[in-house]
Amino acid sequence: MKNLGTTIRRLREEKKIKLTHLASKLGISYQYLSGIELEREHRYAHELIEKIAEALEIDYIELCQIASGQLVDKNDKTSIPVLGFANAPKGKNSIAWDDAGLPHGKTIDEITVSDEINDPKAYALIVKDNSMGYIERDWTLVVSPSRQIGHREPVIVVVDSEPLFRLIEIGFDGYKFYTAINIDHPLIVPKQDRIIIHKIWQFRCPC
Repeated sequence: MKNLGTTIRRLREEKKIKLTHLASKLGISYQYLSGIELEREHRYAHELIEKIAEALEIDYIELCQIASGQLVDKNDKTSIPVLGFANAPKGKNSIAWDDAGLPHGKTIDEITVSDEINDPKAYALIVKDNSMGYIERDWTLVVSPSRQIGHREPVIVVVDSEPLFRLIEIGFDGYKFYTAINIDHPLIVPKQDRIIIHKIWQFRCPC
């Protein structure tokens, strides 16, 4: 499974647990839980995911590994480079960006992901500062530049060569990038500015 919401939904259905029953047990609305499962809701605390894992009788780390594609068949994997950091202190990245908006630079590590990613341009970044509430320091973001980005999806946005982890909202007046912590004060970048936006395909917790 390539994402957290669909993994939660599959495990819940396998255990024949009703959406409303699980939501009630967690103390949240079924609409909110449905949004998480359908990948429409990306703002939630990792404590909630821990409670969901407990309710589904699965270890939190294992849930994250399944969702991130770490627990897949060994013959169904591909390696991608880890090129640097997201939300790092300014100037701490060695990543350069070419004219096509793709990163290049020294590979600091490699990780294995599912072949489902199907993107030869894929790369990974390590989170160095929490900006989304449920994503902590040292999580790995698997980035897929070739994938289309939808409204309010998690993205890497590169401003002044610094990769930042955000949710994107595309408006007529430009791009607005939100954090889960400060949703009322988005980073706004005019469309005329050179900007690089890549879709985040997977989240991988440090294990």
